[in-house]
Amino acid sequence: MKRGILSTLFALFVVSSLLITSCAPGASQPTPVIIVVTPTPAPTRAQVAAAPAEEQAVTVVPTPTLAGQNAPPPPATATSAPSPAPSPTPAVGGERTVHVTALAYRKTSEGRAAGSAHTITVRIRRKQDPGLRVGIFNSEVEGTGPMWRASAWSAVTLSSLLLGVNPEHFEFSYDAGGGRIDGPSAGGLTTVATLAALLGDSVRDDAAMTGTINPDGTIGPVGGIPHKLEGAAKAGKKLVLIPSGQRYDYDENLKRQVDLVEVGKKLGIEVRQVKDIFEAYEILTGKPLPRPALGGTVEMPPRAFDKLRASTIAWLARYNEARNRFNSLSDEAKQDREPTYGDQQAKLAEQALQQGMAAVAQQRAWEAAWDAEASLQAATLDEVYAQKGFDGLIDQLKAVASSRQDFMAVLQSLKAERPRSACETIALMDAWSNLAIAFGYNAQADDLVNRAVQLRQKQDQNVTEDQLLDLLYEASDDYVSAKIYLDTARDSLDWGMGFGDAPAPDDHRVQVMAELLRWAADANRALFDSIVLGPQAKRAGVSLEAEQSWFMNVDESYGTALLSRFGIDALSDEVWEEPARSMMTLGASLTSWADMAMLIAKYYSLGAQVDKEGNVLRITGERALVDMLDLSEERSAELIRLAGKEDPVPPMYYSEVARIWRQGDPEDQLLALDYQWQAAVEASMLAYFTGYYGQAVKDSLERSGRPVELLQLWDLPAK
Repeated sequence: MKRGILSTLFALFVVSSLLITSCAPGASQPTPVIIVVTPTPAPTRAQVAAAPAEEQAVTVVPTPTLAGQNAPPPPATATSAPSPAPSPTPAVGGERTVHVTALAYRKTSEGRAAGSAHTITVRIRRKQDPGLRVGIFNSEVEGTGPMWRASAWSAVTLSSLLLGVNPEHFEFSYDAGGGRIDGPSAGGLTTVATLAALLGDSVRDDAAMTGTINPDGTIGPVGGIPHKLEGAAKAGKKLVLIPSGQRYDYDENLKRQVDLVEVGKKLGIEVRQVKDIFEAYEILTGKPLPRPALGGTVEMPPRAFDKLRASTIAWLARYNEARNRFNSLSDEAKQDREPTYGDQQAKLAEQALQQGMAAVAQQRAWEAAWDAEASLQAATLDEVYAQKGFDGLIDQLKAVASSRQDFMAVLQSLKAERPRSACETIALMDAWSNLAIAFGYNAQADDLVNRAVQLRQKQDQNVTEDQLLDLLYEASDDYVSAKIYLDTARDSLDWGMGFGDAPAPDDHRVQVMAELLRWAADANRALFDSIVLGPQAKRAGVSLEAEQSWFMNVDESYGTALLSRFGIDALSDEVWEEPARSMMTLGASLTSWADMAMLIAKYYSLGAQVDKEGNVLRITGERALVDMLDLSEERSAELIRLAGKEDPVPPMYYSEVARIWRQGDPEDQLLALDYQWQAAVEASMLAYFTGYYGQAVKDSLERSGRPVELLQLWDLPAK
């Protein structure tokens, strides 16, 4: 569980970018940016370095809110042409190289959009020393930016999960060649190239591809495809793969939607839509990407239903207690503070429980309790302020704040947990993620209270009493959120533990994946800041830090992602021993990675239009959202079935709630997408930890007569 109603946030700590560009002016050879990560205790705050701002020489992203564009008509099925058989990937001394063609577009000096094609080289080399190693190569100063690096890290992460391999056994390098290129639209292609290098396959040289990569392996929409097709034609390409559901795209020169299949025909290019990495891989390499053969369905175990039912009743009890206390307040205090959202969610929780939807019931009861407690605290502050003034508010806030002892009790409880099974490892990851978020909320609230006290003591004439009160009421909301997430950390263990038979993964495997997800989360955060917040800050004439602070207040997912990542560094002094440190890092990073991926989809791929409060007014890519929801639900169900015999309760929880969120408005549907991705990644991680995914890949390769020894799999379970 990750979120409920929108809460006010301000930036307490902005996660520093850990991806630092290093290049020598005038260098004739590609300059590598090699990131070496050895599983050691997490860096302290002082060790985290901020990356310099980078000029985006090639614009490959549309404006996040694409006003004035008409929704495209339904896509037709693209024709299919025979694919030439790619030649085997050259391998020398354990090194494999794959060349692929990425597409981009930019604005010319005349203001017209123009496409271009760029050769990307992916090399993978076997190595024996421990630690992750990923290199980003540039031929020019600022040749690539954070968006390109995020594609590389996502490619390493997904390739490891999709093949069940140990990523620290390889050195990954990504060379964008000459020129300057950046953008998330190469994410799908980069992942195909990485998988091909690991499997010893080649990508056909007459093809190109554009599309983001999502945490579940699906391909996300991108912008500027009409112009990218022109770039592909100039480079002599005969086939271009585009995201499914995006047959029609906006031509910036013609100022209208165009049929990409027809545009491709005029240019001598076949345009084909692909929905996920499996479809793209087979088209581009001529070989199927190993995929588990699955069947049947997986249902929530009866014991899990009973545990979630008990959790639902407990959260509803908290709602009722807060509601009754609220009702006892004066009419003046209750005015405009009614927890109407909580009342609605409490009723829906009871209905869901009667229908056997335990996960949905628990989620709604959780939100009911949160809203009722937030309303109670706000109304209580109204009464206290009317009777005792500003000083009385400070005392009241100190009384409701969680103590350090409260946090240490939960922290010590999580540290003492030693998961018995792989499934319990996933539940413990969730608990650590919730604790990290709780810590961030509490620290934020402390900061707001201290700021209000200091401003009042200074008696600054430019600061009004109302502004000081705003800070204190915001702190009250954050203290409530901290308590909710702190208790959610305990709750995650109550209903998530006790399932699965496969042994828990060894500590080293958790360490490797924790570091990989931590870097992937940081890369996604840098990507989002670059394509959304950076341009917004420039238009508003403010710093990126100021824009980040404002945006945490506008979009809760952004705040949750940053708080998850913040918790890793903030708690590193308390959680330094293994396996607790890696378990915390893995859980918090997974949440941050999935949340940031959803934000990239929301503002980049789907072109969400929002008001100043962050409410979604319209989704420009409405058809794309429907397709992404379909595919995410299909993919999470597939992965849950793969890990089905382990009773994957946490992934099933997220997936069940997502199916209900999908029936709501666009805001709820985006939340459903986020939940399905969380379900898919957790189920994939479970299959990865148990070795089921690696075994399925091995079996698939053997059935097709392909050599298994190309891969260095984790230890596989006994059959």
